[in-house]
Amino acid sequence: MMDELASEYWGDVAFVRVDLDKNGDARDLWGVTVLPTMIITKHALEVARIEGAATRGELLETLAPYAASPEEKVRREGHTHPPGAHGEHRPPV
Repeated sequence: MMDELASEYWGDVAFVRVDLDKNGDARDLWGVTVLPTMIITKHALEVARIEGAATRGELLETLAPYAASPEEKVRREGHTHPPGAHGEHRPPV
């Protein structure tokens, strides 16, 4: 579901998946005690957090304030796509 949301919100919200087994410092830095945990940040400060399993509706509700307006999405649709969309290949950055 997170991959779907990352594609839907591409250009508005950046999604990052962190493997806490390989990056234990991140667990301490962000105070993660429950998995899964979704942390929304703005300018490197936490603005929202969902701990544990969440429904798609709960995730959409939490993400809504950080997404572009529906008018902006319509204007952008068809002009830009997330990396890898439509069979497109982009070299790693």
